[in-house]
Amino acid sequence: FYIFLFNFRDKKQIWIKDRADSLKWLKTKDWDIAFTGPYNSEVFVNSAKDQFNPGYEGPATNTSVVLVRQGYQFVNEAPTEEEFTKSKISKIGWAANENSDGWFQYSLKTHIMQALPNRTYVIKLHDGKFAKLQLINAYKGNPQAVTNMKWPAPFYTFRYYIQEDGSRNLKTN
Repeated sequence: FYIFLFNFRDKKQIWIKDRADSLKWLKTKDWDIAFTGPYNSEVFVNSAKDQFNPGYEGPATNTSVVLVRQGYQFVNEAPTEEEFTKSKISKIGWAANENSDGWFQYSLKTHIMQALPNRTYVIKLHDGKFAKLQLINAYKGNPQAVTNMKWPAPFYTFRYYIQEDGSRNLKTN
């Protein structure tokens, strides 16, 4: 699986297929999130600070992510600066248990991923504005239930909102 980058504002998807692509795109502010790892299930917010982040040592120096354990529609305000500073989330991926920061559970028995409810990630973007993100599904067609481990994947369904006025207001209703 190739890494792919996504820019919220432009709805632009950038595929990283080789070294030239990596050199051209990773250390830029042209993307907000990167889908990496097994089945591209690990999501990173563009950050220059984390050595394991695809944007490491790039220009996105003031980004962060906070997990809010509420449904997307109920997240109406970005966390405080203190909450972003305290956040230790560097990657959004497999949730080993209900208390972890991941967005999905994975069954070693069925080999099927299942998105966890009430997980909204609020992101402080490189320009200081805020976005909220919900990762919904990893399977083609966004099925309600996946019963076959051969269901086509990864085909991500996610929703997001960017607060363009610079406030903490993330109300989307």
